[in-house]
Amino acid sequence: MCLILVLSMMVGLGVSAAAAGKIALEDFTDETSIKYKEAVDVLAGVGIISGFPDGEFKPNNTVTRAESTKIITYMLIGQV
Repeated sequence: MCLILVLSMMVGLGVSAAAAGKIALEDFTDETSIKYKEAVDVLAGVGIISGFPDGEFKPNNTVTRAESTKIITYMLIGQV
């Protein structure tokens, strides 16, 4: 998970996390439990991650195959 976050941050360098209509770190209701806040903020800002419908990020959950596929796809070809 950490490697995916680091790679995604490298791809997202120079992209403002305050993009219009995108989620910011402050939007997650469990913000205090997020360890890598800057990485999560960048990934949410560029639309790679969006959290769960209940407003949480759930940083301790296991990343599913579908979530991994979305992250890698967005890193390689952008939002589809």
